[in-house]
Order: sequence, then structure tokens, then C-alpha cells
Amino acid sequence: MSRGLTLIKLGGSVVTYKNLPLKPNITSIKRLSQEISESGIRQLVIIHGGGSYGHYEAHRLSLMPPKPGKDRIAICNVIEAMDVLTLLISRYMHLSDLPVVPFPTYTYLETLDSGIFYLNLLLIEEAIRLGFIPLLRGDVVFDKSTGYTIASGDLLVTILATSLNVQRVILCISEDGVIGEDGKVISLYSFTKPPKLASLPSSTMDVTGGLDAKLSYLKPVAKNGVEILIINGLKENRLLNALKGECTLGTKVVW
Repeated sequence: MSRGLTLIKLGGSVVTYKNLPLKPNITSIKRLSQEISESGIRQLVIIHGGGSYGHYEAHRLSLMPPKPGKDRIAICNVIEAMDVLTLLISRYMHLSDLPVVPFPTYTYLETLDSGIFYLNLLLIEEAIRLGFIPLLRGDVVFDKSTGYTIASGDLLVTILATSLNVQRVILCISEDGVIGEDGKVISLYSFTKPPKLASLPSSTMDVTGGLDAKLSYLKPVAKNGVEILIINGLKENRLLNALKGECTLGTKVVW
């Protein structure tokens, strides 16, 4: 089992312009790739969200909640959109000398009524052992009951961080961290005494629950003692500083 891993989640609002259909944020993708490369850290797993690709297609085609009789071509359209985004991110990471290898979610995860039914991370672990960086994504997966569902990137954070003994998780979002009701960044978010949060607008195309869902998925990760930091991935050098263990604005999440 892999140890000492850093798991990076690149939110959909960071790698795309989330309210503009099928619009990647090339500037952000390129900069984040360079910051990861500059950190020198290679024991990594990277997950990216769907943003204006997966979320847009799922919203446009009314895929959620799952409908057993849904047209299979519609489901394939979401997968195709995510393939395009993944390959775009992969290209810029390769240009930054990051040996990322995409793993479509449906190849290692199957659900039953949206709960985990089958999970096989052996090839992901082998890729890490061989010096590659797995590039994962929120995506459509097969479901034993409904035929399909969407496994969010945040769910994958939970799965990977509790299955691979990940040492730390860095979530890159489009805010400076978790925002309190006073409008300021909460430097420390504890699940045992959760602070009151600000009501932030969410994208009409978000089909996986926004910040509330993100925090709920982090509960078992925090309970396992994994270091969790939420930062603004749109701000220069925030990710680089976090990877190097240097002080940076953001929210540390603990149990």
C-alpha cells in the first residue's frame, strides 16, 4: 500500500470557467501544473472536478438523480466531455514534466444505489510504485441498481485518502478557504465544533452538492488524522506554498 502520498484536488471552478459551458481555464491549468512541478513532489495523486464540462453536460441532459431508463448516449456524452477535460489537463501537466496517467473512474469503481459496490485500486497503486502520477476525476460510473450515477471528485478524495494511507490532502477551490458567516476565512475548521458558514452562491450547473457536500466527504478523512488544507487554486503560488509546507492563506480541516 502506498504511503506518504499527497492528494491534490483541483476543483472544477479552478480548472474551468464553471458557469461558461465547456470553457477550460487554460491559464489556471498551466500555472497549477507548473507549481506542482516546481514543488519537486512526485508521490502524488491528482483529482480534478468536472466544472463546466461534466457538470454542464449532466445538467443539460438531466442525468441526476439517476434514472434507470436514461438514454445511454446521454450518459456517454458526459464521459466524453470529461475525457476532453482530462486530456487537456494531462497535456499541460506533461509539458510541466509531470508523468500523469489518467484513470477514468468507471474503470476502478462501481456503485450500488450510489454506494460503493466494487473498488479496485491495484493499478493506481502500481502506477504510483512505478513513478507515475495517477490523474483521476469526478465522473459517471456504472451502478448495479440504476445503471449509472455520478461519483464526484470529492467522493474520490474520501475513497483515496482512506484507502491509500494518504498523508495530506490539498483542495484547490475558487475561494480563499472556508468562509465564515462574518465573511472572513476560517483558518481552522473542526468537525467536533463546526463554525457557522457564510451562504455562498453556487453554480446552477453544480450537480454534486457544492461546499456542504465537500465538507461532508472530508469527515472520514479528517477522522483518520490526514492533514487537510483548503486553498484558493486561482491565486498564484498558493498551491506551491502548500506543497512546500509554507504558510499560506486557507482553511485547515481537522476532526
